Amino acid sequence: VKLLLYLNNSIRNSPFVISHLVRMAITSITLQPIWEGLAEHKWSDEQLAALEVELAKMDFLMDYGFAMRGERAFAIASLEEERRKHTIISATDSGYATNKLSSLMPSAFYYQNELAFARMNQEWILPLVDTNSRIVSPEAMRHVDAAVHAEMKHYSLYKVQALMTIPALDAAAKRFASAQASVDLARVACALERYRL
Repeated sequence: VKLLLYLNNSIRNSPFVISHLVRMAITSITLQPIWEGLAEHKWSDEQLAALEVELAKMDFLMDYGFAMRGERAFAIASLEEERRKHTIISATDSGYATNKLSSLMPSAFYYQNELAFARMNQEWILPLVDTNSRIVSPEAMRHVDAAVHAEMKHYSLYKVQALMTIPALDAAAKRFASAQASVDLARVACALERYRL
């Protein structure tokens, strides 16, 4: 458990969402033996106190904004790379493919998509997690889903790449919230077991 907690913390400063999704998987694996030990009353007070300290360091809600700003920077850098090299990288069933027709795209296509992604990230994705109140509002998520669907109805070449990415980031907010809830519940369970002891 200590090793898993250490591994989890070791990638916390990565600015990519995928790193934080890996952390969430590690957290899930870590919490299982903690729950089993609690259910069987196997943890000592000293061990529970140490677990509480380590679990308190996990703040997925605070990490959310850092990861989303990192994704924004990465998306803009990727679009800039595509603009400079005149190749659009797209996912296919067999991996990734480049489209050489992108040499026909004006720079405005890339700049406008960068702007659209930055705006959507700032206005829709970052506000999904309120770090002051420590909540992720389902209503805010419904609002973002509706906004994305509304934007998709009015197709614009200048927003197409941004609109392909935003739904994945919206879904990530739910995973951040779920991971934080699991950690918070584990902390409460540790405190209750310490009280029982």
